[in-house]
Amino acid sequence: MAQVNDERRQRIAFLSQELVKIDDERTELLRQLEGLDARAVVVKMEHAALLNLDSPTSRLPDEVLAMIFVAGIGLRSRFGELVSHVSRHWRRISISTPRLWANVEILTVPDPENEDARRLWPSNDEHDLKGGATLAERKRRKDRAAMYFSRSRSYPMNIRIECTDSRDALLDFLDLISHHIDHCRQLRLVGVSSAVVLLLGESLRSRPVPLLASLTLQFQWDSLWQEGTFSFEAPLLKCLHLIDIGRNHRILLQPAFARVTCLRLHSFTASTLESYETIRAGLMQLKSLHHLELSPNTDIIDSAALQPIVLPTLRLLRYGWDFPLKLPGCLRLINAASAEVLSIGSWSGGEPGPLEAQFPSLKHIILTEGSTLVMSESMIDAFRRGFPHIEQLTYRVHLLNTFANALSYILPRRGPSDSAQWPRLHTLSIDAFWRPRHDDPALHTVLQNAGPSIRKLRLSRPFFKARHASDAMQRLRDLVEVEEWYDDWPTPFAGPDRH
Repeated sequence: MAQVNDERRQRIAFLSQELVKIDDERTELLRQLEGLDARAVVVKMEHAALLNLDSPTSRLPDEVLAMIFVAGIGLRSRFGELVSHVSRHWRRISISTPRLWANVEILTVPDPENEDARRLWPSNDEHDLKGGATLAERKRRKDRAAMYFSRSRSYPMNIRIECTDSRDALLDFLDLISHHIDHCRQLRLVGVSSAVVLLLGESLRSRPVPLLASLTLQFQWDSLWQEGTFSFEAPLLKCLHLIDIGRNHRILLQPAFARVTCLRLHSFTASTLESYETIRAGLMQLKSLHHLELSPNTDIIDSAALQPIVLPTLRLLRYGWDFPLKLPGCLRLINAASAEVLSIGSWSGGEPGPLEAQFPSLKHIILTEGSTLVMSESMIDAFRRGFPHIEQLTYRVHLLNTFANALSYILPRRGPSDSAQWPRLHTLSIDAFWRPRHDDPALHTVLQNAGPSIRKLRLSRPFFKARHASDAMQRLRDLVEVEEWYDDWPTPFAGPDRH
């Protein structure tokens, strides 16, 4: 039997005691660290409070600071959340300012049981593959939306919903929306399916929407909505933006849209007689329509049997922004006796021809040259013949060598054959997307040759930023009034807090 070494045994006992002491000291140090952390929190809070008392913003009344916060809403989304995390003082003011929380974005998360959803939310974790992470994200977004709804109180809200085709994903938010829809001012639905539209339509029918003034609806490409989905009452609904409506042409006939004054139809088709007649009926039932923007994704059906679209209250018309359309037929289909401004994008198919009968009150034409079209002098001449009595012309050009080159296209030249062209034209605006070269003598010569009828010239910022701009300006002002160009086209379809 081996003998126990007494010296080794005593050493082991000593080391065990040392380990116990080390553990005790470590525990004491951890306790001290916790105490120091707690003291640091108290000291930091007092330190921050004293610093805040000496900051310039601390001397501002709460009402003024709230106004500053509101002015910053457009700088970034979730601005209210940002300022609420700066200090307790700012947090108190931001939470008590409902307007900071009036813009709510609801981005639905796909159904975790759906195979497509799993591909959109890939993970190597088995729990995530079963939808755990997706459900957590869904809850987080719902909680954020609930926070915005709660803090906005009864302030008019702008709600943006971006959906998948999952009904379950949107059901999370329907209760929230239905309890606050009565003070919704702007509702934007992006990428919605027919199932989502049906759910929202039922929700809107069950509760009044007395403040709803603007509705944006972007369909999924293959969605088909049910008749009567938008049968709710919306007495203040004036602005309607429809995107990718596909075969849903009868949506314009819904009673909820009867009071609309501003309409934008983007990416729609009217390539059959039935679709054209439905769109025509929908437009003509808008008895107060004064602002219309049309952007078909195919050419309008070319048929002698088409009846014109008569819009007696229309004041502003924008047509064909990003697709080369057959302009002559398109314009001849619209009869707008009160229209004063016509904006035309890319087109094809020849000259517009005489159109004064369709637009007898027209005063301002906006021609936009896109990347797919280069404006020619013959095209400008065609517009001179088609609209001989306009008073203002805006030329927005994609590529421009010189301003003088653009003016040589636009301005009528004095002579026996040109004396009657655009006799009332007094204001010219030129906007170049790319910086053109300066050619001051040529610009001066073109204006001199145009005669005294041109009284005002608006040029885009590159003209004023170029070298020797002040000298060129003085020479031009001897002939005409010169201003910097600005886009005065109304933007009722813009995002939150823009009108």
